[in-house]
Amino acid sequence: MYLEDIKLTVFILLVGLFVIVFLSSIQVVVAQVNSSIIFTEIMYDLEGADDGYEWVEIYNGSDVDYVIDSSWRFYDGSNHVVTVTQGDGILSAGEVIIIADNTENYILTHPDYTEDLLDSVVKLNNTGETLKLSLDGGETWIIEVEYSSSVGAAGDGNTLEYNGDAWQQSLIVGGSPGAYLANDEEIECCDCNSCNVIDIIPDNNEEAVEIIEEEIEEIVEEEITDNGSTSITNQEVIKVVYSEVIIINELIPDPAGSDEEGEYIELFNKGSESVDMVGWYLIDASGKKFELIGSINGQEYLVIYRTESKITLNNSAGDSIRLLNPIDEVVSEVMYSESVGGESYSYIDSEWVWTDQLTPGEINIRAVAIEIAEDEPEEDVDIEIKEETMELQLISEIKNLDKDTEVYVRGIVTALPGQFADTYFYISEIDFDGEINLSTGIQIYSSKKYFPDLEIGDIIKVFGKLSETSGEKRIKILAEDDIQFIESYSLPQPEEVLTGEISDDYEGGLVYVQADLIDKKSTSWYLDDDSGEIRVYISSKTGIEKPIVELGQQVLVIGIISETKSGFRLLPRFDEDIVVEKLVLEELEPEINVINKSTDKYINSEEGTNEDRGDFVGYGLGVVSLTMVSWVLKLKLV
Repeated sequence: MYLEDIKLTVFILLVGLFVIVFLSSIQVVVAQVNSSIIFTEIMYDLEGADDGYEWVEIYNGSDVDYVIDSSWRFYDGSNHVVTVTQGDGILSAGEVIIIADNTENYILTHPDYTEDLLDSVVKLNNTGETLKLSLDGGETWIIEVEYSSSVGAAGDGNTLEYNGDAWQQSLIVGGSPGAYLANDEEIECCDCNSCNVIDIIPDNNEEAVEIIEEEIEEIVEEEITDNGSTSITNQEVIKVVYSEVIIINELIPDPAGSDEEGEYIELFNKGSESVDMVGWYLIDASGKKFELIGSINGQEYLVIYRTESKITLNNSAGDSIRLLNPIDEVVSEVMYSESVGGESYSYIDSEWVWTDQLTPGEINIRAVAIEIAEDEPEEDVDIEIKEETMELQLISEIKNLDKDTEVYVRGIVTALPGQFADTYFYISEIDFDGEINLSTGIQIYSSKKYFPDLEIGDIIKVFGKLSETSGEKRIKILAEDDIQFIESYSLPQPEEVLTGEISDDYEGGLVYVQADLIDKKSTSWYLDDDSGEIRVYISSKTGIEKPIVELGQQVLVIGIISETKSGFRLLPRFDEDIVVEKLVLEELEPEINVINKSTDKYINSEEGTNEDRGDFVGYGLGVVSLTMVSWVLKLKLV
């Protein structure tokens, strides 16, 4: 009997070892939900550092175009907002788009990529997880795919690619972002041991072939001679194409007052997307260079004063200024023979003209002399007269009115002109009983900056016309007396809002959020309190010094809710609007109390990844271990 028990124990151990080996060889099935939009490529584990360089690719296989708006969500264990940073913001039929964790890093590492590019939080687990895409704020998921490192591309610089039937390791190191290679049948390589260029012949996908041919500009053979020996190597020569939408828009060589303090050169991005200016530079006729940094958003200006650039614009002798990209191509150029004192040289209606209307950071205006007849009434109407013809309205009410409707509201100033831009500021609602509602607000806009001197807490009346930009409602005023000062008041406590609940109701309002930092970039932070994420945009015009904060750390941010084409964002105004650590706001006191550091929560961002998949090897070892223990105990008791 003892011998039989030993044989049975040995048999069980052998079976257990077989189970372990068998289960360890099982690959998790990588499934994809049946959808016209699908995931087609995943870069989840780079050869070097992963953080900031991971991305995924999606493909629209339908005949319908999809507008990418603020309701899009990418899921990698939690929901993330998707922002358009390059392209027209439309996922067209048959189009491929990249969603990147850091679009700046992506462009640097893929300089030849010119397709649409989306920014989101993309933190991918190196062993595998579930990815999803939603077009309705996370209510439903139109794509769901689970990937696994057992399929390949684990830390070797390759990607996982979907070939139309199944997932496989990419055929090229770095993958094929921007090209969906469905049903690859034949791969030919000139010399796979020494060549980084391959010919891909996909079946029934001429578009993919055209994309590959466009990306590979030229294949050249370089003859290398060393001590009389000759060999041939193949190289891929890719032409990097830089943006051409940045122009020199205005400059002033001889301003009134000090030239050193008043001279400036203005650049303008006439496109719709942000352009990275790192590596670009300005150069004058004498060869003086100024290297640019940062980026210029679409339809925005960059004003560079002489105190910063050290470029001196000649007066009587004339001068020239050129804008060059990182490969020394001239993108924009302007020359003048002699300056006009006190006037700027401005690009207006496709021509350069001198004008006494200096507009740094604003649309250029011609110098126009307007004669007003003595019997012609003035256009400006005193606000007291307007009060007689219009009733005071609530900010919350006017937002539902049609564009160009004349409105008349009362509000309290929450953000000043110049904090975010010179052409607008923000006010919040005061109801008919005098109660202040900071979370309901609106932007006050003037293209000519017709604003009186204002302070935070000033109560004012505003007359203007309702307007809208990028989905955000605003009141456009035409004259300085369209704003009337009433009195000053201390701002009450702003309302706390969940990051996932920010909507049109809070647009223009002053609120605060308290959430974990899940991603941070040069000018933007992404916060999430488990209800959905919000982008915090820290404008350089505010002068805010960003505090040191780690991913997973809790942050409190007070700011204005603004809307762009890519969705809502929170705009802090002062250094005091951003406080790191876990905070509590007292209901009756406006100040912020900081909890002791020992009570703060620090969360490792990597711990937030989806780890719900089964560990088959672990289960196998557990079963075998329990079986072994039970039999050993049985043998001892026999």
